[in-house]
Parts: sequence; structure tokens; C-alpha cells
Amino acid sequence: MKSLKILVIVVLVVVGWIFGFYLMKKKVDEAVGLNDEFFIKVANTYYNDSFSGVVSKKFIDWEQHGFKKVILVNQSETREIRLDYEWMELFKFIKVGDSVTKEKKTLDMRLKRNELDTMIRLNFSNIKNSWDYIDFLHELDSIYDK
Repeated sequence: MKSLKILVIVVLVVVGWIFGFYLMKKKVDEAVGLNDEFFIKVANTYYNDSFSGVVSKKFIDWEQHGFKKVILVNQSETREIRLDYEWMELFKFIKVGDSVTKEKKTLDMRLKRNELDTMIRLNFSNIKNSWDYIDFLHELDSIYDK
């Protein structure tokens, strides 16, 4: 009988802890999480933007919240591109000397390096819960409509 009471108490404490952590995580996500408007704004900004050039420098800008940036240089301009909304491996993959092109009205970015010529689909996976927006990205820039 005594062991049954102890077991019930242990189970209640464990369930209470799990529920408490769940509520705490939900509260933190709401407080610091990003919302639909932010994701849609970022996606639309990149969708409507174009850039092209050779990567002359890549760096993490610690003075600006640790943003991952590359400097693109072409004949007419030098431009800084933020990649902090994308997966870290993309930033690691891009090398100085790569040619990068992204046209307006698409989320595809073309990268050329020596014999490598590849298309990279921007999906903003570094934004919290980005997979919740996959349908929005397909509507914005459907690969099936091209």
C-alpha cells in the first residue's frame, strides 16, 4: 500500500514536470518566437529581390546580431547579402570566388564554382517553425508552374 502511494506521487510529479515544461516552452515560443507576418515579410522581400555577383568576402557580423553575410561584387555594384535566415550549411557551402545569381520573382539562387553549377532553393529554414510555411513558399514560387 505504501509503495502504491509512492508510485502515484512519483507519477504525478513527473506528469506535473512534463506539463510545466510544455507550458513554459509554449510561453517562451510565444514571447520570442517569430510570427506569420515576419516570415511572410522575409519571404516576400527575398522573392522580389535580385542580386548577382562574385563572392568577394563572407563573414559573420558580430556587431549586427551575428548575421551571416556575403559581399557580392559585379561590374556595377558591391552588395551585402544576409544569409542568416537560411540554414548554416548554406553559408558554409558558399566560398569566396563563387558566382551567385538570384533573379526577381523566384526563390531559386544559382551558384557557380569551377565545374559546379547548381540551383539552391531559399526556404528560410533558420526561421523558427519554417516548415509550417512550406505551403506559402510553394504558392509564392511554385516550381511546378515553370
